[in-house]
Amino acid sequence: MKKRDKLVIVVFSVFTLAAGFIGRAVDMVLTEQPEGQSLGMLIWLILPLLISVIIRLTNKGYFEPVGFKMNFGRNAKIYAISLLIFPLISIVCTRTAYQFNQTIVGGFNRSLVGVVVAGAVLKNLVEEITWRGNMVPFFEKTEWNDYLIYLSTGLIWGCWHIPYYLYFVGLDGDMKLKTILSGIVIMLMWAPLFVEVRRATRSFIPAYLLHMTEELSYSLIFVPAGKFKLNKTYDIFMNPVSGIIPLAFILVLGLILRNRRVCRGEVLCQE
Repeated sequence: MKKRDKLVIVVFSVFTLAAGFIGRAVDMVLTEQPEGQSLGMLIWLILPLLISVIIRLTNKGYFEPVGFKMNFGRNAKIYAISLLIFPLISIVCTRTAYQFNQTIVGGFNRSLVGVVVAGAVLKNLVEEITWRGNMVPFFEKTEWNDYLIYLSTGLIWGCWHIPYYLYFVGLDGDMKLKTILSGIVIMLMWAPLFVEVRRATRSFIPAYLLHMTEELSYSLIFVPAGKFKLNKTYDIFMNPVSGIIPLAFILVLGLILRNRRVCRGEVLCQE
């Protein structure tokens, strides 16, 4: 690995992991801001993308496509997976829970639907341009093996959320630590699938579809006043996002896509 490529990884990682804490410092100065729409939260979301743009503009050899072109042609199956896998998991998990009386059904607050949809569409677009559009190609320049790339990008992705859970989302007490640990585990388990759909298509778009449909299929059920609240034991194993069985399934699916790529002789991605 060249010294410059190592420096790029360090700079990207440091600024990405610091973004939320920088945002929190700004919010502590600018106290009169709408809840959930602060400048600090915007800094947390946008700063990793801005650092990615600066890296690309200031380093020769970092002008590879971010991946705005879909390259749909021979990748229809990848796009089908990206669109359908998380909705199917949510349907199976919640339907099974309902069938076996493992849910607590509450009221449905329709006013939250628009917020959930807008957040899933816009926030995840910024995220995936950053993570799979920029972070993954940066780490591929290290020539690390696949598993180290999954681990490193998954950790950065997960740890970037720490200040969000600490300061921006309004969690209380022990829920902060529980959510932070759970979030990091989730991102690590998802990393192979998100990396591999990027590699298969040379585009961040299928990863964006994965991320958006995951958030929509989960949040439209659970966020509006707890339409479904899963009983504790069932939640541990079959929560659509954090359950042991869905996470294992997503991990295995990502490794299957990796095996498919390797068997085709594609070291990184299609040319």
